[in-house]
Amino acid sequence: MNIRKISKAIFLATTASILLTACSGPDEKVVKNIALKYNIKPAEESDIKIVKSYEDKGKTVFILEIKGSICEMPMIEIDKNWSATGISCRG
Repeated sequence: MNIRKISKAIFLATTASILLTACSGPDEKVVKNIALKYNIKPAEESDIKIVKSYEDKGKTVFILEIKGSICEMPMIEIDKNWSATGISCRG
């Protein structure tokens, strides 16, 4: 294989990985609406910022900033519906 083919293969694999990761979790509105239900601080959807997300033990974990507090909210998909398994905040 030459360098061009290797570079193309790496690019395609990276692109596919990004697309699969982006499509595997709930959308931003769903995450924020579920976080609001926990009522950690009286907040509105605009007060919640998704800092990052990652996979851990079969769950998609979201790191959120809610009015200055950093929160961790694991979520799972059950029957095409997303549900949080809890939320913990610091700050």
